[in-house]
Amino acid sequence: MYLLTDLAARDRADLIAMVGRCSPDSRHSRFLTWSAGAATNHVDTLFQDARSRTVVVRVRGTGIVAVGSLFLYGDGLAEIALLVEDAFQGRGIGRLLVEALRTHADAEGVTTLELTALANNTRLLRLFRGARFSPAEAGTVSGTLPVAA
Repeated sequence: MYLLTDLAARDRADLIAMVGRCSPDSRHSRFLTWSAGAATNHVDTLFQDARSRTVVVRVRGTGIVAVGSLFLYGDGLAEIALLVEDAFQGRGIGRLLVEALRTHADAEGVTTLELTALANNTRLLRLFRGARFSPAEAGTVSGTLPVAA
């Protein structure tokens, strides 16, 4: 049902369209800003940043419905970020993205993943707990996850 692939140059228009289909709340939860322009600008960086690895989830007939990125910081540390289109949230796509990003992290020699979520993003927090992320602070919720399961 879902097809996970690494981000490719041909995906730009489809990814921007997916971000545009997301609600303002979903975009704010991912990009930590209400600006639709900032979200589009961030998408553009995914195609230029050599220190990131990005995977997308496709659904036949819809196109890209989710994106997950791994931002490599060096010294065994990386951050992950996810965005799932509203109509596809709650279907296990976030778990698929986390596992795909863990695979990329392992291949890159990453030992710890960091993440940040707004404290009211209950779905993402539930996903983080299920993946065994350890919360690091309050307000926005940050956490770490060992790459080796």
